[in-house]
Amino acid sequence: MKGNDKHAILEALISSNDKVWGEFKMHPLKINMRLATAAAAQAHGGLLSQEEEDQLRYADMLLDVSNNRNSPWCRVIQQVDEDISKLGFPFMQYYTQANHESAVEWLYPGGQLDFSATILCSNNISVDAWNAIAQGMNSSEEHILRSKDSFSEVDDIKGHLKNMLSVTLLNGFRKNGVPNHELILKVGDICLVTRAIHGLGLANNSRVRIIDIRRYSVEVVTINDCRERMVRIPRISFKFRLPYGKSYQLTRLQYPLRLAYAMTYNKSQSQTLSKVLLDITTPPFSHGQLYVALSRVRDCNNIVMYLTEEQLMINHSHPTGFMPTVNNIVYQDVLVHNS
Repeated sequence: MKGNDKHAILEALISSNDKVWGEFKMHPLKINMRLATAAAAQAHGGLLSQEEEDQLRYADMLLDVSNNRNSPWCRVIQQVDEDISKLGFPFMQYYTQANHESAVEWLYPGGQLDFSATILCSNNISVDAWNAIAQGMNSSEEHILRSKDSFSEVDDIKGHLKNMLSVTLLNGFRKNGVPNHELILKVGDICLVTRAIHGLGLANNSRVRIIDIRRYSVEVVTINDCRERMVRIPRISFKFRLPYGKSYQLTRLQYPLRLAYAMTYNKSQSQTLSKVLLDITTPPFSHGQLYVALSRVRDCNNIVMYLTEEQLMINHSHPTGFMPTVNNIVYQDVLVHNS
């Protein structure tokens, strides 16, 4: 499947696999399991604490977002087209770009980095910008870790390009999912593991915190496990084709790590986070992304939107007199197919 366009996603999910999908029974999402405790207490007639009431309200809002549905907590301001709705959030906390320093202070009080706090963005450009800001607050010594790159011809063809590919040129090649030639890391940095290392018990996109940087390994502790585990991560080989045709392959020996003070909505899937600054200055661009981002936390008080002034709309229910708005994409064909 190429890209995130509607046709490609529907083709992959529905059209091309009708025989497969026919063997499955679809169950629409009715509750977010991260927020199931409050719902269970309500179902059994128990008295709810203020925290549990907030969780229930937030759980209802998440379901409204997943279906582009109008409610007191999630208002459909405009139906942009069949699949895109402009949503307003009358009770959601927010900071605008003009209050950037206040947003950073909310995330990292007193300038103290918190490995449980995360910034979520729709694209890697924003992720890289936020990672640079957060890493700049880390006072530890900077380490530049360079890869070892090598070139090979997969097919038996004339090698006139081989002489043109200098080490410097090889080092400059970049590819999604492959670490860059230079990794700039510090002790205390939060990173994602970009390649599963089963022998070390690390899954792809595991979050880790660096505790030591050695000559031949980076020592980390896991973050999302029930208990912290110390792991020494070695360099591993990444192979990808060069843009000169399928015959040319680059092998990069590098640490499978990427800064993760910030990450994309998609990378955050399956993770439960304690505190999130949600950057919506560039809105979601594909089905279900806003729901994924909003549902990473258990408590509505632990997520704040970061947006432009233009994304605010007058709303007297909000303490500031304005509410944040953002476009939400939900492919109705998927909802109909799963109903």
